[in-house]
Amino acid sequence: MTFMKIQYSSNNSGGSWWLNDNDWINLEKAGWTVIWGGYYFCKDKYRLIEVPKNKKEPCKSREVCEGHRRYDSHEEVDRNDFILLGALAHDAEKEFETPREAMLEFEQITGQDVSDEGCNCCGYPHKFSLGRRQC
Repeated sequence: MTFMKIQYSSNNSGGSWWLNDNDWINLEKAGWTVIWGGYYFCKDKYRLIEVPKNKKEPCKSREVCEGHRRYDSHEEVDRNDFILLGALAHDAEKEFETPREAMLEFEQITGQDVSDEGCNCCGYPHKFSLGRRQC
C-alpha cells in the first residue's frame, strides 16, 4: 500500500469561512494534522509572521523551511491573528491511498461538499493538493 500526503486548504469564499471550529477539531480527531493558526517559516525574510515565542527555529535557512504550525492546539490559537481573519485554521493534511479517499473522509467529517463552487470573485472554498506547502 502506498500512501500520499493530501493537503486541504480552506478559502473564505463569499466572505466567510466554510468550516466552523468544530469541523477543524473533528478533522484532528480523525487523524488529520491541522495547521492551527497557520504556518510560520524559519528565518522569513519579510518577518510579517513572527515566530511564536514558544517555538524554536529548527531549519538552517529559509530555503529549506517547509513551514511549521504556529500553534500546537486549537486552545492556543490567537483569534486576532491577522493571517487567519479570525479562523482557527485554514489548512490540514493527512496521508491517504488516493485523493478521492481524502475528499470522501473530509465530506463525512465536515458535512461539506468538496465540489461546491463558492462565489465568482473568491473562488472555490475547498482545495485539495498533494504534499506540503513550500516556502
